[in-house]
Amino acid sequence: MQYLFHDLDEVLTSDAAAAALGEYADCLARSWCADEVTVPVIDQSGFRASEQFLLGPASVITALRAADDVLEADDHAFVRDMAERMRTLRAAPRLEDRTH
Repeated sequence: MQYLFHDLDEVLTSDAAAAALGEYADCLARSWCADEVTVPVIDQSGFRASEQFLLGPASVITALRAADDVLEADDHAFVRDMAERMRTLRAAPRLEDRTH
């Protein structure tokens, strides 16, 4: 499990979700793009919930390792969604390619 810090928000999510979100945020920053992402999280009561993150080139996301927990989830659907978004983003023409 990892705590994610984004803007003034702190959420708890799985290791897989945190890694996928970080990689996607990096991909967005390199492409000078923005996107809104629904991140699977664990609320303060220990229930699965979701949180909206607006990511862009200037976004800063920090992850802090949480204690291992039985709440850890695979978040396969979220990880697949982030991978698909990255494939689409990487396939799009870059800004510098569009100016020539």
